[in-house]
Formats: sequence, C-alpha cells, structure tokens
Amino acid sequence: MKDPLSMKFRENVTRANEILKRIGRDKLVRGGLGISISTLIFVFCFIGLIGLVNGDIRGSGERLGFYIFIGSVVFIATIYKLEKKKNKASEVMNVVIAITVLSFIIVSLSGEGMGRVIQGSGYEMKEYLYLVAEGLACTGIGYWIIKNWRYFK
Repeated sequence: MKDPLSMKFRENVTRANEILKRIGRDKLVRGGLGISISTLIFVFCFIGLIGLVNGDIRGSGERLGFYIFIGSVVFIATIYKLEKKKNKASEVMNVVIAITVLSFIIVSLSGEGMGRVIQGSGYEMKEYLYLVAEGLACTGIGYWIIKNWRYFK
C-alpha cells in the first residue's frame, strides 16, 4: 500500500502541471522574469536613494558619464519608436523627455544602489525584505501605469 501523503502530493503536482499547461509556461516564465528584473531594479533604486539621502554615495561624478550615455540612448530609441507611429511632434517630445528623465533617474539610482550592495551596504535581511516588498509594489504600480497610461490624457 502506498503512502497516502505521497499520493496526495503527486495528485497536486499533476494538477499544477495541468494548470501550467493551460496558462502556458512561456508566458509564466516571461512574466516572472520581467517581474523579477523590475523588482531588482527598484530595490537597487531604493538602496541608491537611501545612500544619496544619507550622503553615503562617493565618487558618483566618475559614473555620471555612463548614466548620461544611457539616458542619451534611451532618448534616441524613444524618439525612433514614437516617430514610427506618426504622432504629433509636440506630444512625441513631451513623452520622450519624460521617459528620458525617468530612465536617467532610475539608471543612476539603481547603479549607485548596485555599487552600495557590491561594496556592502550594511543592511540586515529584514531591511532587504522591506526593500523587495517596496520593489514589488513599484513594479505593480509601474505595470498598471504602463497598461493604463492612455486614460490619463
């Protein structure tokens, strides 16, 4: 006679596999990967922001050129992408400037945060959990804004 607990476990695994097949594993993996990367970027942003507010960031002037370069690439890519849609020039520039400034802030803060983590930020595990929770919240808000931005016009 087989163990009833192991049989129940196998049934649950089989059910989970059926659900995954219905959802589509590729969608689930892409979604999970996107959420993970976005959350990690926001965690680094928060660590960078905390370091900036506390005055713990040193030598950021040396990295400023890199952040400006990334902002320039985002600027050009955004113009190219929005111009293909034949939008009004004034609307395109407003959106391009907003996206460029936001991406510069995110890249610079997350870059500084990543540097602090590599050097040892001195945070405890519970503080990292708070930062991850904040990162997940920002990921959810960002996803909602991207999906619903056209309603804000």
